[in-house]
Amino acid sequence: MIEMWNNFDPAMKQVLIVFAIIMPIYLVGMNLYLKKKRGNAVKWLEQHPDAAKIFLETKSNLIKNNTLNIIAVDDADPVIFYENGKSGFYMTAGTHIVTSSFSSSRPGVLHRNVTTTYAPTKQELVVENNKTYTYTFDVKEKTYQFIEH
Repeated sequence: MIEMWNNFDPAMKQVLIVFAIIMPIYLVGMNLYLKKKRGNAVKWLEQHPDAAKIFLETKSNLIKNNTLNIIAVDDADPVIFYENGKSGFYMTAGTHIVTSSFSSSRPGVLHRNVTTTYAPTKQELVVENNKTYTYTFDVKEKTYQFIEH
């Protein structure tokens, strides 16, 4: 191991040292950020135990990467959750205005990636207590779909 370190040129040693310093700081910062976000969602859910769960479905695969971004719920930050590898957001019962956008990326021929982004739009969603829903974007129809489970 020491021989390998001695074989690196000084510039590479500096890069490795900087990486070794920055990476733990980044990991600790990300961990604290995620704990705070999770804590905010837990607090919100304690205040609204009968909230509806809305899962986001993007239908991504190895070639195509789709992203459904929830920008706001009633012009406020959404309460995001992650469960079993899926993401979603909570809403209380009633009618809400959800602002969301969708983008789809795929490998291109002339360019590295080709990304199609749909501008943010507002949809009116009606939810009931303790129910689970799926919120998705149909690329063929270019419309958002809201499905109750």
